[in-house]
Amino acid sequence: MSASDAYAIDRLSTTDAMLQVFNDLRTNRSKPLPSRSLASSRLNRGLTRSMPNMAVLQGTPTAPMESSANSSALNMESIETAVGLPPASPTIVVANYASPAFRYYIGLVNAAVLKPTVAEVCGIESVSSVPIPAEVKPAEADAPQVGLPTVPREAGRPVYRAQIMRPAMRVRGTLIVPLLVMSDSEMIDCEKLKNKKCKRMCSYRQEWEQSYPFLKRVDTNVHKAFCNVCMKSFMISHGGLNDVKRHISVPEHLRGERARKNTQTLQQFLKRDVLTTVEEKVIAAELTKVYHSVNHNMSYNSIDCDSKLSPVIFNDSQIASKISLGRTKASCLIYNVLAPASIEEIVEKLRLGVFYSISTDASNHGHIKLFPIIVRFYSPDNGISTCLLDFYEDPDEKAIDIYSNIKNRIKALGLDFTNVSAYSADNANVNFGKNNSVYKLLFQDNANILPAGCSAHMVHNVIRHAMEKCEFDVENLVLKVYGHLSYHAQRVQTLKEHFADAGIEYQNIIRHVKTRWLSLHPAIGKILRGFPALKSYFMSLGDNCPVALGKYFNENHAKKTECFLGFLDNTLKIFQNVIMFLEKDNALSCETFNILTDLRLKIEQRINDKFFGFICTNSLTSFTIDEQESIKIVLVTWYKNALKYLDDHFNFSEDNNLATMRIFALENTFIYKDLSMCCEKLSLTKLIDMDELYNEFCSIKETLDKIIEERKQTHSSNKKKTIYETWHELFRHLNIPNLLKIFQFIVSIPCSNAAAERAFSLCGNAWTDSRNRLSVEHVKAELQVKINFQYNCRDFYDYVIKNKKLLKCAKSQDKYSFKNKN
Repeated sequence: MSASDAYAIDRLSTTDAMLQVFNDLRTNRSKPLPSRSLASSRLNRGLTRSMPNMAVLQGTPTAPMESSANSSALNMESIETAVGLPPASPTIVVANYASPAFRYYIGLVNAAVLKPTVAEVCGIESVSSVPIPAEVKPAEADAPQVGLPTVPREAGRPVYRAQIMRPAMRVRGTLIVPLLVMSDSEMIDCEKLKNKKCKRMCSYRQEWEQSYPFLKRVDTNVHKAFCNVCMKSFMISHGGLNDVKRHISVPEHLRGERARKNTQTLQQFLKRDVLTTVEEKVIAAELTKVYHSVNHNMSYNSIDCDSKLSPVIFNDSQIASKISLGRTKASCLIYNVLAPASIEEIVEKLRLGVFYSISTDASNHGHIKLFPIIVRFYSPDNGISTCLLDFYEDPDEKAIDIYSNIKNRIKALGLDFTNVSAYSADNANVNFGKNNSVYKLLFQDNANILPAGCSAHMVHNVIRHAMEKCEFDVENLVLKVYGHLSYHAQRVQTLKEHFADAGIEYQNIIRHVKTRWLSLHPAIGKILRGFPALKSYFMSLGDNCPVALGKYFNENHAKKTECFLGFLDNTLKIFQNVIMFLEKDNALSCETFNILTDLRLKIEQRINDKFFGFICTNSLTSFTIDEQESIKIVLVTWYKNALKYLDDHFNFSEDNNLATMRIFALENTFIYKDLSMCCEKLSLTKLIDMDELYNEFCSIKETLDKIIEERKQTHSSNKKKTIYETWHELFRHLNIPNLLKIFQFIVSIPCSNAAAERAFSLCGNAWTDSRNRLSVEHVKAELQVKINFQYNCRDFYDYVIKNKKLLKCAKSQDKYSFKNKN
C-alpha cells in the first residue's frame, strides 16, 4: 500500500472503510511503508482531524474481517483491560501506520502464531486515554489509563506512546480499538497541528444536476464531479458551484458542447420499451391526425402536406415540431395499427359469450363486387355496438359463396358461431329463400339463429308496389322536373322569377334516386310547395315545354297533379317515419312488431275514413262529383294495394318471433309466464337458469310496472325515454344476469339492414375519383376505423393518449408491413 493509497483511505471515516483497510493490509502485508515525517504527512494532518481513520493492525487474521468466526483471538489483555472489555475477545487494534515504529512489523506479525502484545510489537512504553467527545455516552467514555511494561529497546531508539482515541467499536462480532502511536516529539508536532483552523471542503450536491444535467456524482470522492461532456472529473472541494461554473467556460467543455449539438446520439436508433411523455403525446397527435383525415375523407397527400406545414405554423410547439407523418406512415397507421386495434377490441368483447347478429349485403364499385360483415351486440357498459368485422371482394353472389365467406371469416377471428342470434340481409331469395339460401345454410350450423329480414326495405317496397298500381306516375314527374332544370342556369333563373311573381320562396328541386328509400318524399314536397310557380313556368314555355311535363302542368291536368301530390305528401310521411325509426341504431327488434302493426292500423283507418290529406281534400272540391268519386277510388286503391303487400310480406300473427319479443317494448305489463314463453320461442331455455330468472323477474316486477305506467302518462316524445334507454339504465344498476341474456339476444337482432347500406355509403364517400388508387384492403381499414371507433376527433385523442398498448404499437417499426415481406 502506497502513501497515496493510505491518504485516500484516511479520507474515509466509516467502519466499512476501516475493515477494507484491514483486508488490504492483510493481502499486502509483505510491503513495508515508507518512512515519512508526521509534520509533512498529509495522511497524519488528516488524522488529526479525523481520529477514527487509523490503519495499522496488531496481528493479522487468517480470513477477511466480514466473518468474525474466522478472526483469530489476539492476545491483547492490556488493551482489553484498558477499554473495560472481557478477555479473550476477538480484537483488532488500529493505529496510524505512518509512524516509523510500524513499518518493519506489518509483514512480520502473525497473530495466530506469535500473539504478541502491543508493547512487544510496537515498542510502546505506555497506553493512556484521551478525552472522549461529548456525544459519546458516559458509560462508554469511562476508559481507565493502563500502564504497559517497558520493552527493552536499542540505545537511541525513540520512546513511543499509544493513546486510545475513542471507545472500542464492535463490528460483526469483532472488536476494533483505535490507537494513536507516536513518539514524544511527534506528539508535540501533532498538538500544534490540532490547534490549526481546518478549512471546510465543499461536497457534491445532487440539485446541481437540475441546472447542469451533464454533471454526475463521483462515487469514490464526494469532492469531485464528473462531466459527461468532457468525460472527465474535476475538483469542486474549494469553490463548489463556482468550480462547476468555471469548468463550463473552459475551451474543452465548450468544444464538447458544440459537438453534442451537431451529433445525434445512438440512443434514438435503439428500440425502447418505455416511451417518454413527450413521445406519447407526439404519437397520440399523429394517430389523431390520421383519424381526423379518415373521418373527413381527406387524401393522404393532404396529410403529407399538413405534417410539413404544422412545424412551421406552430414553431413554438414541442409536439408539432416532432410530428413526422407522411402519406406512407399515415397509410400504415390506418392499415396496421388503428384498424386491427378496432377489431381486437370487438373480438375481445364477443369472446365473453355475448350474443351477436351478422348482417351483410352486396354492392358494386365499378366492376368490383363488395360484401361487408357487420355484427351487432349489447353490453351494459358500452350499450349497443354495431361494428364492421370484415369487408371483402367476391365476384360470386351465390348463397354457398356468401355462407362460406361468413363462416370462414368469423372462425378466423376465433368467435363462437353458436352465439350468433340472427342473420340480417335484404329480402332477396338468395338470403332468405326456402331452398338453399344463406339463412338455410347458417341454420344447419346453428339451429337457434333467427331470420332478420330488413323491415325498412319491406316498408319501402310497400310504397313502390302501391305506386306501380297507380295511374299517376309521380316518380316520372319528379325525375323529369329535375332533369329539365338541373343543368341549365338560364332556366333556373327564369324559374326564380316565376317564384318571385307567385310570392313563394325559391327552393332547389332535388333529385330522387330509386335506391334511396327516403328521397322521394322530400322531392315531392319541394314540387308541391312550389307548384303554382312551376305551373306558371312550364305554361310560359308554350310549344317548348316537354311533352312529358306538359301533361302534368297544363290546364286540364294541373289540378289533378296537385291533388295527387298532396295525397302522396301526406301518405308517404307515415311510411317515412316508420323507415326512419327502423333505421336508427338504438331501435330494438321488440318494437318492430308494434311499429308495423301501428302502420297497418293507420292505413286501415284512412281507408275507412277516406282521408287523403288536407291539400288533396281541398283540391277535390274543384272537381265534379263524378270526377271526385273517380279520384277517390284511385286513392283508396292505392291504400289497399299498400295494405295487401304489407300483409303478404309480414306475419302479423302471434306466431311471429317479433310478437313474442314485444313484452320488452314496455307498452303493457306482463307476467313471468309471458317471459317464459318468450324464452321457449327463442330457444333460450337451455342457455339460462329459468328458476333464477323467476327470482330476478319478481325482484324488478314492481319497478317495471311503475316504469310502464309512467310511460303511458308521458305523452310528449321529447320527455319520454326510449325503450333502449330505459332497459339500459336498469341493467347498469341491477344485477339480473339471466334477464340480461334474454335482452342481449333481443337487442342483437337488427330492425333493418341499414348498417350494411351505411357501410356502402361510407365506402362511396371514401373511394372517390380523387382517391382512385385505394385498394379494397385499405378501404376496409378506413371503414373499420370510421365505424368501429365511435369517437369524435377530440375524444379520440383522449382515448389514444390513455391506450399505452396502442401507442407502443404505433411507435414500433412493425407497422411498416412491406418491410417484413420476404
